[in-house]
Amino acid sequence: MSLRIGFGLTLAASLLLGAVVVQAAPASWWLYESASTGRTMCSNVPQASGWVRVAGPYNNGGCR
Repeated sequence: MSLRIGFGLTLAASLLLGAVVVQAAPASWWLYESASTGRTMCSNVPQASGWVRVAGPYNNGGCR
């Protein structure tokens, strides 16, 4: 009986995790500009202080 319950809980957890994974989407890319030098960079993660987000979101690493 406990094996049947364990299997049911495992199956339910797997289905729930699968539903979360299916909804995942790629991160957006943003164009950042350095406040001190004016250089720009494209990144999909937030930058340190001193970088300002100037454009985006884009769907690729070229910020196009």
